[in-house]
Amino acid sequence: YGNIFSSNLLGRRVIFSVDPEFNKFVMQNEGRLFQVSGIFKSFTELLGKYGLLTVHGDLQRKIHGVAVNFLNYEKLSSELMDDIQNLLINAMSNWDGKKLKLQEECQQIILNVMAKQLLDLSPSKETEEIGRQFLFFSAAVVCLPVKIPGSKFAKGIKARKYLINKIYKIMEERRKHPQVVHNDLLTKFLTEEPVLSDEIVADTLLFLLFAGHETSSRAMAISIKFLTECPQALKQLQDEHDSILKSNGDKKLSWDDYKSMKFTECVVNEVLRLGNLAPFLYRDTKQDVSIKGYHIPKASTIIPFVCGVHMDEKNYVRALEFNPWRWEGGRNEVSNNPAFTPFGGGGRMCPGALLARLEISLFLHHFVTKF
Repeated sequence: YGNIFSSNLLGRRVIFSVDPEFNKFVMQNEGRLFQVSGIFKSFTELLGKYGLLTVHGDLQRKIHGVAVNFLNYEKLSSELMDDIQNLLINAMSNWDGKKLKLQEECQQIILNVMAKQLLDLSPSKETEEIGRQFLFFSAAVVCLPVKIPGSKFAKGIKARKYLINKIYKIMEERRKHPQVVHNDLLTKFLTEEPVLSDEIVADTLLFLLFAGHETSSRAMAISIKFLTECPQALKQLQDEHDSILKSNGDKKLSWDDYKSMKFTECVVNEVLRLGNLAPFLYRDTKQDVSIKGYHIPKASTIIPFVCGVHMDEKNYVRALEFNPWRWEGGRNEVSNNPAFTPFGGGGRMCPGALLARLEISLFLHHFVTKF
């Protein structure tokens, strides 16, 4: 049927697209011609009315702006560099000689990073329990919304209540002890004018915890799978990081070290392309839209399939192969490439995109130099 076609999903007409230019048009016209669709009602029930995936207009722009400004260059290049490395070193020190589930270990590492940055929580029994609840919560996001006791969805709803109540308790403690200084996103939300309601703040923090927890941890785990299946890439990556390690000694990586990881950047791009951590978007048209010879009526649902674009031979030679060299020398340039949108685009581009790249790169450094 071509790169743009219509079908039925959940009893309604839906337009699917694996056309990169069409998808880019949808992303760039967020809020003007398109808005997040309500087709997946279970998302709203789990992520809340005010998660970044479900809010619109000025509120979405306000929340998104606060999150982006919080994860700025200064914070990434100093505090976050240290925090992530400390958590990675601490976690990997317990891996020697053990059989473990890498995905779960990566999830806990990233949860600890996000809990520290969003809620100023240090690794503890408390964050371990939050991590356990997130396993139930995450599993429910991609299942049928059946509320039978014991079902995945029912467990997910129960986990949401636990996590939201945990955030409310932290907010209550902050108000009881205003003299205690916290350098986290919750503080930004509680002090930045105009102050948002507790429900909006709680839903937003839960969504950001979920998004950061899921995407980076999956990318970290799947990167090892891809590398073990491509010995040449693994060898080149190890050589790059051994060279950095030799020049640094026992010192932690600096921001300059991170920016020098040219082949690592290629590996991360290829992991993001093949891993398809956010495989599709879902939008509704706010008015009649005409593009590329198609007329799309108001209130139509559109699903841009990001994964279809990433895996299309028209966009990438031997698209199903793990080939980090395809990104060398500026080929497949990242910033303006409509065929590469692992973090979405436009006004809803993932606010943690730079953080995710940093987390994956630091993980790869410590993993390949230690094991």
